Amino acid sequence: MSKTILTLLSLAAFCAAGTISQAQPALKIATVSIGRAYDEYWKTQENVAKLRDAQTKAQEQVADLQKQLDEVIAEYQALEEKTKSTALSKEGLAKAQADAESKLAEVNAKQQEGQQFIQNTQRSLQLREKNHRDLMIDEITAVVETIRAKRGATLVLDTSGPTAIGLSAIVYADSAYDMTEEVIAELNKSKPATPATSP
Repeated sequence: MSKTILTLLSLAAFCAAGTISQAQPALKIATVSIGRAYDEYWKTQENVAKLRDAQTKAQEQVADLQKQLDEVIAEYQALEEKTKSTALSKEGLAKAQADAESKLAEVNAKQQEGQQFIQNTQRSLQLREKNHRDLMIDEITAVVETIRAKRGATLVLDTSGPTAIGLSAIVYADSAYDMTEEVIAELNKSKPATPATSP
């Protein structure tokens, strides 16, 4: 290949690279605290109140199950004490032992019922919280995208997430770049009006 052709190919490649780099938009950065937007979103606050209410009700049910268990344990202890009586006949002792064993099985069943209820409730509440968080993050991300486009930002950085060593990934950012307040305001536009309370 002649030197002239090589030179022309080099120039063509250089021009093409110049065209590609010119096509890229200028870097314009914006920052947002997704964590703060999530916490201050009215839907999150409403969900937190609902979860708290569900936890309170679950605790009341656990207390009721514990009360039932205590009663069954007391009944078992009375029956167990009866098996130690020397006044019982051989048949009476056999019946007392059978009654105590039956009540012990009831105690074990009640304990399992309580443990199963606690595990199922914890799992259910965790799943509800995760599903809500995933949904809210999708909604927040959509609002961030809308505001990013209005601002003409080409890069948005989240200032809320810590790194593996517990520090923020953003060491410093001028507040002029931050759009968290705009995001929160946009999210909370859909908040239903609080009904007026009668005096």
